[in-house]
Order: sequence, then C-alpha cells, then structure tokens
Amino acid sequence: MERRDSHAPVGTHVAASLRAVRRDRGLSQAELARLAGVTASAISQAERAAGGPSLETLLRISAALGVTLDALVRGGHGSGRYRVGRRDDVPGQEGGRALLLAGAGAPVVELVRLAPSGHAALDGGADRDVLIAVAAGLVQVVLDDGAPVLRAGDVLHVDGAVVTGWRNVGECEALLFRIAGPALHAD
Repeated sequence: MERRDSHAPVGTHVAASLRAVRRDRGLSQAELARLAGVTASAISQAERAAGGPSLETLLRISAALGVTLDALVRGGHGSGRYRVGRRDDVPGQEGGRALLLAGAGAPVVELVRLAPSGHAALDGGADRDVLIAVAAGLVQVVLDDGAPVLRAGDVLHVDGAVVTGWRNVGECEALLFRIAGPALHAD
C-alpha cells in the first residue's frame, strides 16, 4: 500500500485517496454521490480538499466505496485484490436496502431488510442470474414461474427464471443478500 507524505494535511490525503478509489471503481462523482447519499458537490469538494467534509459524510463515502475511513485518511486503499462492503442502513428501517458493493466488473451485493409481513419488488426491473442468500428469517422469493421459501442459511441460485421480488413470511425481521453480476458466470 502506498503511503503519502505524513506531513501533508489530512484533507490532502483524503482527497487523493478518494479520487483514486473512485476512479479505480469506475464511478463518476455523481454515481458515488448517489451511492453514498450525498451531493455530487460534496464529492467534488472532498476530492479537491476544498473544505472539510463532515465525519458522517466521510463515513457514507467510505462505506459506498467499500474502504475503511482509516485507508482514506492514511492515503492508501489496499492492494486492489479485495473490497469491503459495509452496510449503512438504519436499524428498524422497514424495507431497508443497503448497496454493499457495486462497480465495474464487480458483482452487485445488496443487503435487504424486511419487516414481518414486509415485501419488496426489485427496483428497475428483474434479475435473471442472481444468488439470494437468507441470513435471518423466512423469505419467499417471487419468481416468474414459482415462489420458493428460504430460511436462514439457505441460498437460491436463479439462472433462467426471473426474480421480481421477495416477501417476509415469518414473524421476525428477515435479512437477505442479493448478489448479481458478472462474477456469477463461470467461463
């Protein structure tokens, strides 16, 4: 990991690291802003070290990029051989969804929270090649040709059918991971 001049201001380390990681992920400032839930102006200012972003903003940005805040401050972001996805959802938020990982060439990993009897449809369409892994609860996955029910620890690989949504059929909160993207295809 590259270390920067330790005498440079922290804002300079963060600005350079943020810009490098964003570019490595193939994200525009606007895309990163959307993923982090901040304005594109906040990303631009942070990358130019023009004013200090708040700690909360930095935490949102680092979570969206899958790097630690420490890595941004120190001026390095790892070897590029791994990425960390951190959830930033709010406990108790009904139907909450947190995008854990996304980017060029990477799978999309999303954490979905479903309240008891809660349900959700996929935003912007349907998935055709996806893994659904249930971490807690009892979840019915809604497909175009069926609706299997998964319990905690079960994983469903959908290849050919269309996933349109899911519903919590249990009495407790359910958590599931939706994993989709190029990494699922074995060549």
